[in-house]
Amino acid sequence: MGTLGRLIPESPTRAWNGRVARVVPIKSMFPQGRTANADYLYTSGKENRYNPAGMACLYMSLEETTARAEFRRQFRGLSVGAHQPVCSFFADLVLRRVLDARDGATLAHLSLTFSELESDWGYGLPPSVSQRLAKAACGVGIEAILYRSVAAVEEGLTGSNIVLFRDNIRHPSHVRILGSGDAPLGQWP
Repeated sequence: MGTLGRLIPESPTRAWNGRVARVVPIKSMFPQGRTANADYLYTSGKENRYNPAGMACLYMSLEETTARAEFRRQFRGLSVGAHQPVCSFFADLVLRRVLDARDGATLAHLSLTFSELESDWGYGLPPSVSQRLAKAACGVGIEAILYRSVAAVEEGLTGSNIVLFRDNIRHPSHVRILGSGDAPLGQWP
């Protein structure tokens, strides 16, 4: 893990509470193929910007407009997918240990830049800086990372995302998917 492994334990973290949004294809809400039980907290374990393959995490956006931009970016340039049915949903978060990768002082502490965090990942490339950061953060119990949305920037917007590390979210921290009544549609822990 190198430098990140040494710097992460002393990195500034903060509590973060708020409402977040996610937009996903309807079909991804039913990973087991059963339409009766939507899984709002499904974690595929697939590699993504802030996680190597096998890490259980969930990506959400701080703004609904950013969630929609993130959805559009997934299918940009593809002839299929962009016009499929989608599900928008919201969650309330109460978190105690969040690393804010939007903050210049935090990045300076970690000897990182925004461009390093926004570099390409996947497609057979070695683990990206953002994936290595997430792995190190997860290893010391950090619950989430806030970061700038590349998709929002590409659309001329300002927006942020948060990646939540399921195995690190413990009471009193929580993720609660909002429904039409008082009972959450899903929650961690």
